[in-house]
Amino acid sequence: ELNPVTLGISQDTRAIPIPSSLVDEAEETVDINGVCDLAVDLGMAALRGGAGAARDALTYAGAIALLNMGKVHALPSGAAIVREKLDSGEALARFEMG
Repeated sequence: ELNPVTLGISQDTRAIPIPSSLVDEAEETVDINGVCDLAVDLGMAALRGGAGAARDALTYAGAIALLNMGKVHALPSGAAIVREKLDSGEALARFEMG
């Protein structure tokens, strides 16, 4: 069973909240470009080791991937590896390599 809590992820949702500044309630629209910019900013912050929902999402997905590839035998071990790569800057370095 996949359970984010076993990986130290205690957020109630996996979604990144959309700031009200990007929502026009009268028109019932969302600034898509603004949301994309926000997602990039939060993702890059996570790759730099920053905390938050984006880091949690990378940790969770990475742990699942490592488990499915047989690189670890348990999700918490995979999460520890992902966090180490984020905190050390190795994940950002690999991303920037292209």
